[in-house]
Amino acid sequence: MSKIFSKEILRLIVSFILSLLICLGLFFTAICADLLIFSNPSFILSCAEKSNYSKFAVSQITEELNDLAIPSGLPKNFFTDKIDEISFSKLFYNCIDNQAKGNKNYTLNVDKFKKEVHARVTEYSQNEGGGLTSEVEKDIERFSQECSNIYLSYANPSLINYIFDILVSVKKYLWIALAISFAFTLVVGIFLFKLNHKGAFLKNCFCSCCGAALTLGIIPICLIATNEIARISISSKSLYAITTTMAEQFLWIMIISAAVLLFVSLIFLGVKIFRLIFKG
Repeated sequence: MSKIFSKEILRLIVSFILSLLICLGLFFTAICADLLIFSNPSFILSCAEKSNYSKFAVSQITEELNDLAIPSGLPKNFFTDKIDEISFSKLFYNCIDNQAKGNKNYTLNVDKFKKEVHARVTEYSQNEGGGLTSEVEKDIERFSQECSNIYLSYANPSLINYIFDILVSVKKYLWIALAISFAFTLVVGIFLFKLNHKGAFLKNCFCSCCGAALTLGIIPICLIATNEIARISISSKSLYAITTTMAEQFLWIMIISAAVLLFVSLIFLGVKIFRLIFKG
């Protein structure tokens, strides 16, 4: 019994447990750091640009508005090439930038687009039918409002708005979670250092960092390698594009974090090998 519970065996067991705790601490620290990077407004804007959301959205807006124009007595291609992609992009990017920053006072204004539609339909109606009655003017106003509602639904999509609401809410606690997980890892690391000689400590640190890297990186690598993100079921091309792009970019952040941890583990391994070769 004394051999089973010898100090060396107990030290190995405790060291194994501490190494596992360090692995978990590094994993949660990396996840918190990854989420902070991902929730940064500049990173989100870069994801939106890479996704070509504006291009897909303008195409879909044009299609929906043309479908709306037909029962209203307008030509079926009335809105073709009439939606300015640059203006829409500026509006959309400004919207997601404010949402990512958690700006609750921001109001999305599409009155300019509504006035453009109103003026275009009014001009067409006057050219085709002459003078406008009060009833026709009311119909034009209702039609312009419906068009602006469609435009607004793409400039401020509910799905993206929901994602940003979650990110902003979570971001408030990410710095605290990051500090706690890092402090926890550091404290456990100090205990591990005190418990072992330098060689054993380096070996345990290598295992902890390597384990955290594998835990953090293996799933994102599998998802990207198998292109599972592309199988997300979203019918809207624009929402599909930006959602899959954001998901892929976050997976790449995780992979980069895993690579950093793996590099650190190799440093510990290199130091361990150096000690074995030159210090016996």
